[in-house]
Amino acid sequence: MLASLSIFITNFIERVGYLGLGILMALEAIIAPIPSELIVPFAGFLISDGRFSWFGVLVATTIGSLIGAYALYALGRYGGRPLIARWGHWVLVKPEDIVKAEKFFVNHGRKAIFLSKFVPIVRSYVALPAGLSRMPLAPFFFYSALGSIIWNTFLIYLGFTLKNNWERAAGIISYGDKIGTVLFVLVIIIWIVRHHTKKRHDTASVV
Repeated sequence: MLASLSIFITNFIERVGYLGLGILMALEAIIAPIPSELIVPFAGFLISDGRFSWFGVLVATTIGSLIGAYALYALGRYGGRPLIARWGHWVLVKPEDIVKAEKFFVNHGRKAIFLSKFVPIVRSYVALPAGLSRMPLAPFFFYSALGSIIWNTFLIYLGFTLKNNWERAAGIISYGDKIGTVLFVLVIIIWIVRHHTKKRHDTASVV
């Protein structure tokens, strides 16, 4: 599966160029099974081979990531609420959960958007709750772009350095992904614990 996906990605980028790179990154932002860990290092290899430029790859990957992220953001912002109001109970999502998400993104949205770019799967879907909670578009784009630029630069550098062995980047990154996932989960757990502790304290104060 991974081998055939790798072949598809490399062929698509070689045929379509920067546009293909941007399209794949947009899809990666929407569909998690298309990993940036395969897309961007190959582009880094093409830089080392003289077929792409650093600037072109960074621009194409970042714009592609932003387009994909905005697609999910727009889905959440303009279509998510009616869907949840009608069908949310089937997936255990209530309108009150949207209110909680709004509060979370008001206080922590910028950090969540930025840090999500370094966590697998999460980076593909965090834009949806951001849209549902109606996070302002300007900070959403800014922190999405900032995280994407840093992440993509790292992946480009790996592919550029590994050259013909660029596929090894996925294995190297998997260790970092695991660490990033653990840290992200810990942050969420800490936030939940603090939220419930504060809620109990406020309730006790009222009593």
